[in-house]
Amino acid sequence: MGNYKVSTTETRGRCLKATTAFQPGDTIGLFTNPIFSIPSSGQLSSQCSHCLRSDCELRLCTGCRAVSYCNVNCQRGAWKPMASGGGGHKHECPVLKLARERGGGRVLPTPTRALVAVMVNGKVAEERIKELEGNVNGFRQDARGWEDIRLQAYMALSYSKIVGPDNTDKYAEMLCKILTNTFNAYDPDVSESSVFLEPTLAMANHSCIPNATVQIEGREALLIAERPIAADEEIFISYINYSNSLKHRRVDLAKYHFTCVCPRCANDLDVYTVCKNYPSLTANEYSLVSAASLQSPAINRAIPESLERTYSNLQDDYKEFETSLGGPSKDTLKRGFAIVMPLVQANLWAMLPMPAFLNECVAYWKVSSEYPEDSIVALPLSCLIASRVIPATSPLPWSTNRLRTALFLCNTLYNAAYSVTDVKAKLDRLCIRVKLDDKRRHTIANAHEMSMNYLVAGMILHYKGHLHPESFTIHAANQLMTGFRASRGFENLDTLPEGCDSSGRMAAVRSWDEDKLRGRPWEAFWKASVVDVVEALAEVGARFIVQELGK
Repeated sequence: MGNYKVSTTETRGRCLKATTAFQPGDTIGLFTNPIFSIPSSGQLSSQCSHCLRSDCELRLCTGCRAVSYCNVNCQRGAWKPMASGGGGHKHECPVLKLARERGGGRVLPTPTRALVAVMVNGKVAEERIKELEGNVNGFRQDARGWEDIRLQAYMALSYSKIVGPDNTDKYAEMLCKILTNTFNAYDPDVSESSVFLEPTLAMANHSCIPNATVQIEGREALLIAERPIAADEEIFISYINYSNSLKHRRVDLAKYHFTCVCPRCANDLDVYTVCKNYPSLTANEYSLVSAASLQSPAINRAIPESLERTYSNLQDDYKEFETSLGGPSKDTLKRGFAIVMPLVQANLWAMLPMPAFLNECVAYWKVSSEYPEDSIVALPLSCLIASRVIPATSPLPWSTNRLRTALFLCNTLYNAAYSVTDVKAKLDRLCIRVKLDDKRRHTIANAHEMSMNYLVAGMILHYKGHLHPESFTIHAANQLMTGFRASRGFENLDTLPEGCDSSGRMAAVRSWDEDKLRGRPWEAFWKASVVDVVEALAEVGARFIVQELGK
């Protein structure tokens, strides 16, 4: 295994340990031979069932008409047996066909399809899965849940036509292992959703302050270090959204049948405390925020002590609010704001459910036309998310969430530069409307959306070594850079931030990566060109939310 090994601990059983030291951002391992990697059932018609891509033309399998492929190579790869590194669809196809015919065209639930994939591929798949922990006793304690698992196992047996003694409990226990060890992958950029099971990777235990993270891309998974890891140190990943409150994390972990005792849970630490104590925060010198802002966030510490008691209730109230959403409107956003207002007052933009609320705001103001300057509001709101939300929950600048957020900001900047008429005038009216101070207003007036778009896309590509090479984020950032060059963007850089003299303003952007690689001074230029502008726009976004929704 090279960089890692399967080991055991007295309290947690089997685990993954590093065999060499890693620094944040290092690749610990690449896992390329999953037991299965399949689209979620709701995505079967929109994702290739082998490479899992959605940005391509798909053709139904002529046999089962339940799964689709983007080309002949993927179809052949899926048809190959698992023993040969394929997807094993040759054995799965008649099962899915029968299930579809008997089910009136409906497809099997995702866990049942995953179980079928293991069952029909015989000993090869079963041998790989048998060593995994299934928490069967924990599942059995929930009588209703256990009957549902047995029903899914019986359904899989029935459609697979596996004969012999009653195998329902055997395969129900196998389904428990699938439910316990499967990774759920979701890419919001392209609305791709899949499930992935690789038995060695599944040995990694959970922590709400993990030292590693998993990136899944198609039929491969990358294990990346998030913190310094010493040789022979255990590798921890997070099974859940660790930004949730302690109460909600325990609910999410209940299906794994253990209680987490990591420092975050033992001391009930909030996202800002965890972030402030994160090693390697200085890596943020080349990011959309400064390391200093993460070490000393501008939050109101007098409020969180009393707020913490109601933090979980805020999440519950907001979840109930979300279920009633028929679509974003100003009235519904005002109701949502009333729920998150304590977080706004404390400047706790990164604490849930604030991020979800801000995403709803972006969706609404992307299409709002109440005022002429509404067409530009998505830009300061995107900066608010990129500056005050995601960095606190994902402190490393190359983390997947940080780079996805940077890509979203790139797209917003691109739209502002190319699609919004009188962008400067509208931004200035917005600054006046929210009573922004003169210093920040001047920073925004002096910004150049086109150059920012290029510089932020360049930052994303600078960190591409920390992402899977087939990542949509890398692909999209490359497209932005190509489009910038094709549109003769360099020739249109007639203004750049102060501190860059007129003779060198275009050259400074052209040679951006070269300057960094050769150790030339670049920090002041980056701060003036990007960080200060993002911070100023984030303040516009924060004030706008309060002004528009707090009335």
